[in-house]
Amino acid sequence: MAGIIENVNRERSRFEQIKRFTILPRDFEMERGEVTPTLKLRRRVVLDNFADDVAALYDGATTPTGRAET
Repeated sequence: MAGIIENVNRERSRFEQIKRFTILPRDFEMERGEVTPTLKLRRRVVLDNFADDVAALYDGATTPTGRAET
């Protein structure tokens, strides 16, 4: 995964580059209210459901399950 991101970042300006990412334990689900019937992301619900993972990205630490990549 890191290699793919490095390739993408080569084509981007510094401010556009991916700095940190994490792989979530599951896909977003309509049943959990995370996406609409037309598959648009409901950002507030996703942020509520994955708050610890998102906070860990901003803290620069690993996620609660250790999945953060830098």
